[in-house]
Amino acid sequence: MSICLRVGGKAMKRIFLLLITFFVISVPAFATDWFHLGTSLEHSEWYVDVSSISTHALTPMEEHQNQMIRNLGLNTYNYPYKSVWVKIVDADESSIIEQVYIYQNKTVAVVNYAKYDSSGSVIDSESNKYPNPSAIYPGSLIENLYNVLY
Repeated sequence: MSICLRVGGKAMKRIFLLLITFFVISVPAFATDWFHLGTSLEHSEWYVDVSSISTHALTPMEEHQNQMIRNLGLNTYNYPYKSVWVKIVDADESSIIEQVYIYQNKTVAVVNYAKYDSSGSVIDSESNKYPNPSAIYPGSLIENLYNVLY
């Protein structure tokens, strides 16, 4: 019987963690301060949750790491960034809500996202604890957001 309880406890813990994860990912869907950023070439409407914008300055440890890397003659890899939630609504009314980090060195990384079908049901989601930044393309809506933030 104790084996069943342990297995059941693990299952309940996983269910609880999944519910918390889905809640955290879906919280931005309730934001009331969505600003229309523009329309993409694919006719998707882009919005930014203005109330979600936050700034991450470098910590003393990150600055120390950068200094050590510069001393070796290499480029630094810790950059300040802005965290912001973006909503992209497609023509079929499906949407993606994602948390992105927009770095001061003009790169962007998706940290969390949830994809919704046209009825608002979550069909996919993912969280990335260690995002891999990529370049911001000139003339893109993300570049427009970068220019507003910096």
